[in-house]
Amino acid sequence: ESNRLDRTLICSEINFNGICEYFDFPTIDPDFRDNIIGNDTASSILVDGRHPRLCVNVEAEGYNPCYDFQEGYYSNLGNLSIGDNQASSIRW
Repeated sequence: ESNRLDRTLICSEINFNGICEYFDFPTIDPDFRDNIIGNDTASSILVDGRHPRLCVNVEAEGYNPCYDFQEGYYSNLGNLSIGDNQASSIRW
């Protein structure tokens, strides 16, 4: 039996500081503009369980590069391909 929560925490500052918001599997949020975390503010992410995809654009806007995250702690998205302050949507 797994202790995983199948949820992802996204925070606006590195090292899980600032404004943070949980997203539970299987939530698909195509547009962070109406969320607590807001659009283009994600700087750190904690993945517990299912592997989310963070996308650079809101899903309705044309080309949308997405990045898969394995379970783990990502304290500074600026060190990864997606970059700092780039995420606009999440899917699983």
